[in-house]
Order: sequence, then structure tokens, then C-alpha cells
Amino acid sequence: MKKTLAAFLLALTLLTGSAVAFSDVDEGLYYAAPIAWAVERGITNGTSTYTFGSENVCTREDMVTFLWRAAGSPTVSSSVRNPFWDVQA
Repeated sequence: MKKTLAAFLLALTLLTGSAVAFSDVDEGLYYAAPIAWAVERGITNGTSTYTFGSENVCTREDMVTFLWRAAGSPTVSSSVRNPFWDVQA
């Protein structure tokens, strides 16, 4: 099942109440506050200065990057085995 960026960020946070600065995200949309929350915390920054791309498919790479940034961008150990056969270490 494919998820959109907006759906993933909605699932990532329950925090709300921030303004959105993207032309493709209307303030009244149910996912506007989670997007603003993620942008304010440096988890994402959109597809450009003015657009977020909320209808774009959220890839595995996007999800891992968002979760890594949400965790404070911890240092990754090179000794960790890569469990994904389709991604080079």
C-alpha cells in the first residue's frame, strides 16, 4: 500500500496548530498542521521553497529520512548490517 507524504507525516505526529508556508498546502487541510510541525523541526523542507508535494508518493527512503531526522539525526555506525537486499550498503 502506497502512502502519500501528507499521510505519512499525519501518522508521524499528533501535534497541531502551526501555519503552513507552501502554496500547495491549504491551511484548512487535515494534514496542514503535521506538515508545519515537521518543517519547523527540520524533519522535512518540501520539494521547493514554495511547494511541499503532499500528493507525492512517500518512498521508503523518505520515511527513513523523516524518522532519522525526527530522532535527532543520530550518527550511524558502519558496523550495522544492511538488511535490505535492494539497497547497497
